[in-house]
Amino acid sequence: MPLLGRSELTKIKASGWLSSFWTAALAGGQHGGIDLRLGDTTFGFGSCEVRPATREVVVDGLLRSVPPKVFDLLVFLLAARPRAVSNAQLISDVWAVDTLSESVLARTVMLARRLIGDSADAPVWIQNVYGFGYRFTGPVVERARPPSTPASAP
Repeated sequence: MPLLGRSELTKIKASGWLSSFWTAALAGGQHGGIDLRLGDTTFGFGSCEVRPATREVVVDGLLRSVPPKVFDLLVFLLAARPRAVSNAQLISDVWAVDTLSESVLARTVMLARRLIGDSADAPVWIQNVYGFGYRFTGPVVERARPPSTPASAP
């Protein structure tokens, strides 16, 4: 079930504000071979839960503040798993541009790893695919979003 109605989605698409990734996710479709029918799905892994519909990340039971592009990157990698995603596709779909410094991408990945308690030295969740891009690894449980959210954010 799409998160927005067709008329709202048309207005947002016309504004150019959303990347093609989020346009497809909100419409409940596919993009670049990745199933984006996220609806009220949450992704659970380790002590983390990612809620795309409400743009929330819960770590160790606490709602965390997440920069927009870090959230977008994390959801994109989760939706693409177990596929590896190229740097070019991440830049195109998460930032909705053709060119972007790879250092910006690397910093966003670093922040996403830090958020979920991962590291580049011993990655458990976000793995670098040398010379290509990134992949989300490890077991992930998809489930319907719970009715309540934690009371506080750090």
